[in-house]
Amino acid sequence: MEPRREYDPNVRKAEDNDIEKERFDEFDFGEILPDDPQEKTMPSAGNDEMQRSAAYSQRQQQDQQKKKHEAQRRLKNLRSRRTWWGISVGILTWIKDGLLVVLILWLLTTYLASFFTVDSQSMIPKMKPDERAVAIKFSYRFQEPARGDVIEFTDKEGKNHVSRIIGLPADVINIDQDGTITVNDLTFKTTYCQGVTVPVADQVSYPVTVPDNCYFVLNDNGQTDGDSRYAAIGEISKGQIIGKVLGIFWPYKSVRPVN
Repeated sequence: MEPRREYDPNVRKAEDNDIEKERFDEFDFGEILPDDPQEKTMPSAGNDEMQRSAAYSQRQQQDQQKKKHEAQRRLKNLRSRRTWWGISVGILTWIKDGLLVVLILWLLTTYLASFFTVDSQSMIPKMKPDERAVAIKFSYRFQEPARGDVIEFTDKEGKNHVSRIIGLPADVINIDQDGTITVNDLTFKTTYCQGVTVPVADQVSYPVTVPDNCYFVLNDNGQTDGDSRYAAIGEISKGQIIGKVLGIFWPYKSVRPVN
């Protein structure tokens, strides 16, 4: 039997310390890692990215504002700019457009078409006084004038007339006192003539042979003057023809073809 030991506080405390040390040595500290320095810096990197994005957006907004202000400034300068004689750019643009329209109309009336007002009863009922008509100037550049065509032409004094072609080059035209018209010994009948077309005394001797490159014209209204029955007109040359009358364009309720 072992002898009974007396309780010694110092010895008990040393034993407890040895037990705690053994437990501490048995614990595995390998899985516990030191703080990662990158983890501490990640929040800082995210903040920098957000700051850069915000700065970029701000620069874009500033650039857009600058462009907007620049465009407004240029527009303001353009509106307020004046030429040296005091006429605004807007008025100059209007004048330029007006001159362009005038040029187009000049080309149209010089080379393409003739617009005129019917000023006599020579072509009734096809064409009535005060109606507006148009003649196509280039019609006979691609084809020869045909019998029955209504044409606008100038006389020897430069006055304009409208008549219908009855005789072509080399045709023999005769008009009797009773109003019978013959072309190459064939009676010329029409459905558009009004009244009786009779020869005019002391003007033209019949029968008439139409010269080369010339045409014999008569008015639809045989009671009027201004056609080939009168010596002042006679047979007209192709060079005197202004154009082939296309039709009436005014008043708009009376728009219709003539030929």
